[in-house]
Parts: sequence; structure tokens; C-alpha cells
Amino acid sequence: MTVTVECIIRPLDVFKQMLVMFCSASPSTFAQKHPRLVRYLLNRESRDADDQRIFISLYDWHNSIALRQAGLTARIDGGGGSHLFAEISFPPFNIVMTVGGGGSPDPRLFEITWFKNYGYRETVPVRLRLTALSVTSYFPGDYRTLDELKARASEADAEYTGNE
Repeated sequence: MTVTVECIIRPLDVFKQMLVMFCSASPSTFAQKHPRLVRYLLNRESRDADDQRIFISLYDWHNSIALRQAGLTARIDGGGGSHLFAEISFPPFNIVMTVGGGGSPDPRLFEITWFKNYGYRETVPVRLRLTALSVTSYFPGDYRTLDELKARASEADAEYTGNE
């Protein structure tokens, strides 16, 4: 399910708050390795953001059975691409931060990095197209439903036993 959310917010304030959440969810070495990010967060007028990108989706209440908070995680996808990201999945949102200019670990996540282009305390209307994504495992960036996980397990079992 995808919905369009229209609201009036302070985008820069929201963006920086999300980055602070990820600093809190990550080991202290994260902040030490990203001094530019720390300066950006501590100076409310700063427009000198680092290379972190933020993506969000709605947390699917009906199909989720887990909550997640993960510091920096590396993942290599089937096509050989890699992702370095952190995630906080707790109702009402799944929030993902990527570092190093990396893209989203899931194409259904909506990027809001453009929130950083607004001024401190600037209030504007925003329009977000958000997909509800399930959280059923404890693996960061995995938004498969329970039925999808069961189907994949059955496929893998059939491949293993030769009963394709």
C-alpha cells in the first residue's frame, strides 16, 4: 500500500532530528568518524551537511511482527552492488540512513535528503509518497512479509532436497 502524505513541517529540523537519532543508535565511533556531521548537527544554522542520505517508509502495522534498530550495516546485493546503511524501524516509520553517498537498500523507500535544503525553523508544506513496508525479521533493510519469507524458505527447501 502506498499513500501520499501532505503536511506542513520544518524539514531541516526533522532531517537533523533523524540524523541525531542515528548518532544515538550507532556506536560512539560513528560520530568520531564523522566530525563534519557533528558540526552540522550542533550548529542549527549550518547548511554544511555531510554525505548521509535519509529514506523513509511507513511501518506496516498489519504485517509487521518485529521492531528494528541497527547501526551501520553493510550489505552486498545479488547484482554485486553494496549498501552501507543504518535503520530505525518503529511505528509509524521505517527510517534508513545511508553513508558514503550510497543509495537506498530498498527502492520502495522514499528519499527525504532534500529536507536539508531548507533553513532552520523554516516551515513549508511537503508531499511524501510513502509505501507501507513490513518488518518481520531482525535483518536490517529486509521488508519482506511473513508470507514472502515462508515462500522463499519453501523454494530453498525444494532446491536443497531436489524437489523443484
